[in-house]
Amino acid sequence: MALSKQVTPTSSLLRFLAWAQAAGYRVGEHPAYGGVTRGVHAAGSWHYDGLAADLNWGTGNPPGERAHLVVALEVAESMGLALIFARDGVAGVAANHRNHLHVDVGEWSNYGAGDVRRRAGDLKVWELQGAVHTPAAGRDNLWGPDTDKRLRAVQQASVLAGVRFPYGIAYTQRVVGTPDDGVWGLASRRAHDDTVMDVQRALDVVVDGRWGTTTDRAYQLARKVYHR
Repeated sequence: MALSKQVTPTSSLLRFLAWAQAAGYRVGEHPAYGGVTRGVHAAGSWHYDGLAADLNWGTGNPPGERAHLVVALEVAESMGLALIFARDGVAGVAANHRNHLHVDVGEWSNYGAGDVRRRAGDLKVWELQGAVHTPAAGRDNLWGPDTDKRLRAVQQASVLAGVRFPYGIAYTQRVVGTPDDGVWGLASRRAHDDTVMDVQRALDVVVDGRWGTTTDRAYQLARKVYHR
């Protein structure tokens, strides 16, 4: 792998590892996840400094492990992390990463066809998922069906949309973080407005707790950019 410098914040790696563990992956070769095996990595390796980690799924070589690792790769990629995994071949260091995923904060990735610049990423979807109370295992920084449904539930429950509940009141209450008793009362409305404020912070618009036209435009633009 080419020489590199740190280009992604350590916090992004730690967020990714927290998601991976919550989602059922085995995180290793990191000081905060069982320590680092001495002698396995080159002297000066980022593993020893907490700037790299390895992921596995299950024990041994279970069926479906590769598919799970590809999913984790996509999540890490969306956060701007560098990766080594023999997804597309076994060129270079990827030859030693056929059954586990290496992730770090550097400039270069290798998917099996040689070194390439790591893909730029951001945490906007991560913040939006937090705003709509996505469980830890689902807070993966990818705007998939669950994220889309949660955000739409908040949008539709706003005055702008006519205070509607396409997925039911109880579901919307869970999304805004209040008890799901099926009654859209004062507590639910306040929780909704608090959730809108968190969504607005993630979208970088004025934070006023009201889902108005400016917030809706920012939401629609973000959906166009990130929705998978």
